[in-house]
Amino acid sequence: MNQLIGIETKRYSTFMKLVLEEFCENVSIQIGTGVTKSKIKTYEDKDIPWLLQNWCTNKKLKSTAFFSLKQNGEELFGFFDHPDNMWSDISTLPFIEKAASNKVIYFNVVDRSEEKSWFSKLMNKII
Repeated sequence: MNQLIGIETKRYSTFMKLVLEEFCENVSIQIGTGVTKSKIKTYEDKDIPWLLQNWCTNKKLKSTAFFSLKQNGEELFGFFDHPDNMWSDISTLPFIEKAASNKVIYFNVVDRSEEKSWFSKLMNKII
């Protein structure tokens, strides 16, 4: 079964800081103010202290239109359009459960089709 975790929070900066502190090795992070290649910037492990200090604010996160965190080539977290559309891979469930127990987020595990959605196809063309 192919599953994703839908994440709900208004504590965007608190949650994103937890994510970047926990998933900080062998990562590629893409952040964009739009979805075209020219508006998306890629960051690496060495950039995490800067991101924690300069990007992890509710104001900056709410103005971010695209976010993706890959670790060892596997996409673990992301959102499109707004952090209200945040999701994570099912492999992060223990981390997600801990964040939920601390009342930082609410989450919902959802099944997704094996077939690529129109959204996935669109994102593959853009990025």
